[in-house]
Amino acid sequence: MKKLNFERELVISILKFTKKQPVSRQLLQKHTKISDILIEKLLGKYEKVGLIYQGSDFVEAKRAQRIALAIHALKLGADLENVCRLLDWDEFEQVIFLALKVNRYKVKKNFRFKWNNRKWEIDVLGLKKPLIICVDCKQWRHG
Repeated sequence: MKKLNFERELVISILKFTKKQPVSRQLLQKHTKISDILIEKLLGKYEKVGLIYQGSDFVEAKRAQRIALAIHALKLGADLENVCRLLDWDEFEQVIFLALKVNRYKVKKNFRFKWNNRKWEIDVLGLKKPLIICVDCKQWRHG
């Protein structure tokens, strides 16, 4: 069980620090307080399955990898709201899209329409009879 907690903390840290640029292994180790040996083992595992890219002293996660890391963090028991706060708006929208798709909805992003002489857009539209789900993705920042 402890390994899962370490793993979850590492994934969260990768998400936190790779939003704009690669992160050093040293910063990941300092932030998570996980041993170098376990970090190396987990990072090797993540690179093998395509969740990250490792350089000589850094870890990088591109957009698709960050989305996959967010989903992995949720599978490890991370809090949904905390994970979504670590994503940018486009990554957040993609997670919503994938959540609906996994639940067998027909999904459309950026659905645009006109009504009452005005243009509208729904960020994510999910269709599964008898339901239609319209999602306007917002990330609220407080403080």
